[in-house]
Amino acid sequence: MKRQGCCGGRSVSPVAAGRRRPTAPAALRGGERPAPAIKPSAPLASPAKPEDAPAASPAAPPPAAGERRGPPLTPPQAEAWRRAAAAWREGQSTVLLHGVTGSGKTAVYGRAVAETLALGRQAIILVPDISLTSQIAAFFTAHFGAAVAVVHSGLKPGEKLAVWEKCLRGELQIVVGARSAVFAPFPRLGLIVLDEEHDGAYKQDENPKYHARDVARRRLPRGLIILGSATPSLEAYAAAARRQIARVALPVRYNKNPMPQIIVADMKHELAAGNKSVFSAPLRDGLTDLLARKEQAILFLNRRGYATFVLCRECGHVVSCPRCDVALTFHQKSDALRCHYCGHRETPVKTCPVCGSAYIRYFGQGTQKVEEAVREIWPEARLLRLDRDTAAARGPEEIIARFRRREADILIGTQMLAKGLDFPNVTLVGVVAADQMLNMPDFRARERAFQLFTQVAGRAGRGRRPGTVILQTYAPEDRTVLYAADYNYELFARDELAYRNERRYPPFAHVLRLMVFQTDEAKAVKAAVILAALLERELAAYPALRLLGPAPAVLTRLKNEYRWQIILQGRDPAELRRAAHKGVAAFYRDSAAGGVRLSLDVDPL
Repeated sequence: MKRQGCCGGRSVSPVAAGRRRPTAPAALRGGERPAPAIKPSAPLASPAKPEDAPAASPAAPPPAAGERRGPPLTPPQAEAWRRAAAAWREGQSTVLLHGVTGSGKTAVYGRAVAETLALGRQAIILVPDISLTSQIAAFFTAHFGAAVAVVHSGLKPGEKLAVWEKCLRGELQIVVGARSAVFAPFPRLGLIVLDEEHDGAYKQDENPKYHARDVARRRLPRGLIILGSATPSLEAYAAAARRQIARVALPVRYNKNPMPQIIVADMKHELAAGNKSVFSAPLRDGLTDLLARKEQAILFLNRRGYATFVLCRECGHVVSCPRCDVALTFHQKSDALRCHYCGHRETPVKTCPVCGSAYIRYFGQGTQKVEEAVREIWPEARLLRLDRDTAAARGPEEIIARFRRREADILIGTQMLAKGLDFPNVTLVGVVAADQMLNMPDFRARERAFQLFTQVAGRAGRGRRPGTVILQTYAPEDRTVLYAADYNYELFARDELAYRNERRYPPFAHVLRLMVFQTDEAKAVKAAVILAALLERELAAYPALRLLGPAPAVLTRLKNEYRWQIILQGRDPAELRRAAHKGVAAFYRDSAAGGVRLSLDVDPL
């Protein structure tokens, strides 16, 4: 797809620009292709020099790989830990633990923690979502008792301060938590683990902006950092390919169960056959059989609410948020139209506010609509729903615990379901609308889609019964779908890295995004054009850098502010920062800067 230029012929921002990719024949599901040359600047934060290390974090000596401590390991897990410890002894501070879903990466983390504690050091275990902290904290508490504390955003400031004080006094040895737990003030820190390291939740987009992975590498330039994932970020995978970090594989599930079969349901054929339901025939049959067997299923749809937009069929008006450039989502249970960005809420319309027509239709599907469809077809099924709406009301831990206790047959939810949860009785997973994730306007859309497909598929078949996954899509020939259906991460990564290399996207270059915020649209556009011109002038001293934009952000208006963005691309992050800071300094000397708010973010997610 050709990108359209804007503002003097500059290209549309790569963060805002999506693309459709050529589809692949079935033969591409397997086989080998030469990998693209991987010669970018380091996508992970470069290891800090010894003098940069905090005085409170001395280097921990490597653990003895053969010592038996912590949870018992299967032979593949023991071999993975042996290789990780060997890499550490050889001076490699970061290890990518690339293990399939259900391979028991947590047990390897447990052995690493035990070895670290035996050396008198402390450990931090990071998880991407608050909903996962209870599960993984229970594992570590079972093995290490009162030495474990849990930290997350739900703690009150006083509670978090108490945990930090215990860390400093040596009363705690292990902290388990979400992103901010990386700052736990251990004086003898020896190990940091990032479970599901690919997850975007590790990047904080608000000031101060940081990625927990980079903070970890600054805190432990010579200690051990384990990045665990079944679908590693392309940054981590490329770093391993360049041997900047070590890679250790766990290719089999801990119980030796096969990976669940992924069946791709072509929704074009379903529609042609007269099936206008949310569910394809394979998914419908699978759910019917599952309920008869008294097993459990997960239905995944990465969009909450009932209908994703409300349209007037007479004049085409879409009911939108008055403060944001997004359509309002209809929530049936609360009988309200809601904005998922600013929280604006309205009563559902019965007539068009523009032309007065009564021909109002609700389009799209969210988790609430899927829940209603399940109740209509299988009224006997016990249901639970896990999305931001239900999590805010009940708490994700309660919903997850109830499903684990088998108080429900089907769990319907968003990407919260794809993050490391273990439900032994789940034998069927349905990905209801795969196309929503494939076509987001972001160069990382396909990486995220592959990760979500693979991760949510991994929730099936973790117990004694085999699992099946039904992936519903209108593009069954799409390469990302084919690779996910075969669990072919290697081929997907090579294909995606070749695309990124050609277009100078991370990990082959860095991206610095400058975002202009203004409540007046004309002033926002003027400020963005002036800032881009000033930045372009600075680029004369940095010929290796490239400027894209200005262009409207994907969400052009959010919370009553208009948003325009400019992108700088380059291999050297220091050059990017210098050029950006000089351009911004010149911009603030211009009268157009009045009332403008700027945000700078390196490698935004």
